[in-house]
Amino acid sequence: MKKRTIYFNDARHYYLFVFEPPMDLQDAWVPIDECAGTSVNTFVYGVSRADGLFYPTKTSMRFGEDIQPFEQNAYYRVWHNMQSLIDRGL
Repeated sequence: MKKRTIYFNDARHYYLFVFEPPMDLQDAWVPIDECAGTSVNTFVYGVSRADGLFYPTKTSMRFGEDIQPFEQNAYYRVWHNMQSLIDRGL
């Protein structure tokens, strides 16, 4: 069995909140690029909160479904950044 070095990145705090929507592919790659050249061979892009997931799901609530329109700029950014990636099939 091949050993794995798993890296969990809390992407919502450090990436999804900081880029202006729509997020471009280069912005989405930033956390991956930070691991380039390391022993990491499994990357987990953490995109959830206690009050919902940032992607469509049948088993939980999607973040922002119950609070739109958004009153906080950070919530607007994170929702629209993820949605922009989803809309492009990423």
